[in-house]
Amino acid sequence: MLNLLIIDDNLYYSKNLINIIMENDSEYKIYKILTNGKEAFDTIINEKEKIDIILLDLNIPKCNGLEILERIKQNNLKKYLSSIIVISGRLDMIAKLKNNPYLYTFINKTQGFEQILRTIHELSEFKKESNIENKIKEQLKLLKFSNKLIGTKYLYDAILLILRNEDLYQKSLKQDIYPIIAKKYNVSAHNIKCNINNATVLMNCECEKNIVMNYFGFFDKKAEAKPKQVIEEIINKIKNDDLI
Repeated sequence: MLNLLIIDDNLYYSKNLINIIMENDSEYKIYKILTNGKEAFDTIINEKEKIDIILLDLNIPKCNGLEILERIKQNNLKKYLSSIIVISGRLDMIAKLKNNPYLYTFINKTQGFEQILRTIHELSEFKKESNIENKIKEQLKLLKFSNKLIGTKYLYDAILLILRNEDLYQKSLKQDIYPIIAKKYNVSAHNIKCNINNATVLMNCECEKNIVMNYFGFFDKKAEAKPKQVIEEIINKIKNDDLI
């Protein structure tokens, strides 16, 4: 469930927006409704772990929406990258929104609640995808896979491909998964297989034995993980939220 922070001094508008969100989707929880910029920025800084998406009006008292966006940028709050949807009727202020990486998009209030709901859903899907990608990278980094090897990139693609398409979970790496990746890079499936094998061999040499044993459930210090084991174990940990 994603937590939404609503920043708007028009409580009547906010409550109507909340009703639409709650009636149409149980995936979201309203974390807070704040009506002034000072309180909003304090919350954004101090409670960032509890906030997933920000719905921000620009014309608010004490610190307007443009200033909040600028302060977020100045404080390098990476948690909020592409996580803010500006909802405003002030076209003059909307025109000043330029090159801010924390802004996902902006919506004119006259576009209505349905457009806002669609945009929240789009951002939610975007964040889920980014979250999965980051988790794969974190696990590969934990296992000491080298980013210098193309095989690590192919391995990442294989894991992401299967997570996106559950029908591929029981399919053969050699016959089904590797050919798809090979087509993407215009190389042979054999090339994909060899490079993933090489990256995995190096991982077994570079990664501490206790990490490998714990990660894959090995009892023998000499045991080495194979590509299929790496892919399956990372996928299972991500799907079961059992990350190390």
